[in-house]
Amino acid sequence: WEFLLSFFYTVRYPQLVLLLAAAAVSALDASERSSIESTYELTKYLEYQLKEIKDVYLTYLGPPFNEKDFSPPRPNSTALTLPSAATRLELWHGLENQARLAQNQRAYSILLAAVRELARSTLCPSLKTSLLHFCTGLDGLLGSISALMTTLGYALPASS
Repeated sequence: WEFLLSFFYTVRYPQLVLLLAAAAVSALDASERSSIESTYELTKYLEYQLKEIKDVYLTYLGPPFNEKDFSPPRPNSTALTLPSAATRLELWHGLENQARLAQNQRAYSILLAAVRELARSTLCPSLKTSLLHFCTGLDGLLGSISALMTTLGYALPASS
């Protein structure tokens, strides 16, 4: 769960928002601008949804996890660390928009598969509903990224 939050908030989300904002400013065509703006709005909505899911999940876990001042213990072993979703900023800036969009599409596809699996495995009905709703939003975001790539004349990455 922590990986999902880390993935969305620390790397891919901010990069996608900046990419979409920059693309909207430079978009020449009204349909390009509309596609970029709708993708941006969907991304902002997913941020809100993720906060809601976190609250439902913590309520499901109960005390001490849902207490305001709870801080989970961190393992000392590096073998127990979560995989990083981080991308070196200088590498990201060096990419063309097509490559950035393709990387975001692949990353959000992986995130969607992980959230779907989490939804399948949860026994809490409210958490399952929240996760499936988030999946719908992620699916929409993937569709918007694909539409934006098509509008800009970029080839879509192969499905994995």
